[in-house]
Amino acid sequence: MEDIPVEIIQMIFLKLCSPSTRFPLRRKERRLVVTHICSQWRAIALSTPTLWASFSIYVWSSRLPPQRLDPIRAWISRSSQSTLSFKFYGPTWDPEMVTNLVFPVIHRCSLLKLRLNTTTLNRLLTFPPNSLCSLQSISLSVEENARDPTPIATVFQSCPKLHKFSLTTFIFPKHLKIAISMCLGIN
Repeated sequence: MEDIPVEIIQMIFLKLCSPSTRFPLRRKERRLVVTHICSQWRAIALSTPTLWASFSIYVWSSRLPPQRLDPIRAWISRSSQSTLSFKFYGPTWDPEMVTNLVFPVIHRCSLLKLRLNTTTLNRLLTFPPNSLCSLQSISLSVEENARDPTPIATVFQSCPKLHKFSLTTFIFPKHLKIAISMCLGIN
């Protein structure tokens, strides 16, 4: 193994590991398994930021205990400055989790799939456009009555790399008008 270049081992790790890791973590998560084989593999895996840059977070409670966020914070830290991909899904959502985990690194996110309440959505809309410059795809599910989506679309139209935008709300106001570019994607 000592004769194999580090770059080759990193490529093997990236091919071996699924593109997205689900939290809470499973014992057989390949990214963690390779860190337990030997000290060389651990050092290589931990020094490969893209290995840690994509994950899905299954939210089963509306208020997760803070210690449940520690593994996710470690994952984000290991990703260094790599572009991130976040997907939150599950029977519920935790607005504090989005605020505490995603917002501090939003400038590095290329894919976001979030369930939000209107308060968290409004906070997302206050980010300056240059903080969303890496965003390529965003899917928002708003838990409460959404307001007119025009300001939402306006914020995301200034994202130079954005090619997919999806907005879902569970209660539509009568005056809701969605531009076709919002449904089909932004080119």
